[in-house]
Amino acid sequence: MASGCGCRARGDELVCVHVGRQGAREVARHLLTTPGNWRINPDHYTERTNDPLYPRARATGAAEKAFLQIGPGAESWLIEAAASGAQRVRTKMVRAVELKALISSELIDRALGRAAAAGRRRKEVGFPSGKTCEAWVAGASSIPLPTQNGLRTLEWIHRRECLSFSGPSGTGKSHFVEALGHLAIDQGMRVSWFSLERLATTVARSKVAPAG
Repeated sequence: MASGCGCRARGDELVCVHVGRQGAREVARHLLTTPGNWRINPDHYTERTNDPLYPRARATGAAEKAFLQIGPGAESWLIEAAASGAQRVRTKMVRAVELKALISSELIDRALGRAAAAGRRRKEVGFPSGKTCEAWVAGASSIPLPTQNGLRTLEWIHRRECLSFSGPSGTGKSHFVEALGHLAIDQGMRVSWFSLERLATTVARSKVAPAG
């Protein structure tokens, strides 16, 4: 019997199977993602310092060397910033080093680590436009301002409440929902983003075939 490998989607996951002399055996399972958005499960790889999956930051100047001395959170932030094409990286590094002289370097390192983790989660979610609360014009929305401010506290999530928006096209529904998603990520929450088409496809794949 010839050996081989195969993959197929099952619900929200991609199941990888190896077929050998002993039959089929599942070897890996990945969450599905959207075209153009990569997703890596670090548990599937052993830790190797020279592996491109685990890059190490190398200082190319005095500013980067001083920044990396803050700690591992600073290193994670710099790697994420380079991978995502973040702007004003050098300016942000200088400010972080300046803050280090005023407050605990441990606090700065922890904050940089959280920012790096949030950046990775944003990539995994695959938001369609990257719109945040900073770009949201509260006064231009028909949503009452007190309601907007209440939703931005995200207390409704902790209360396990559902939120639904309805209205004509072009009123900022998707923008505001995406901005709330970014806020949730900043607070360390897990977020998933589904378009209507992708949600329908996921539900269809999850249906159990009738017996018979």
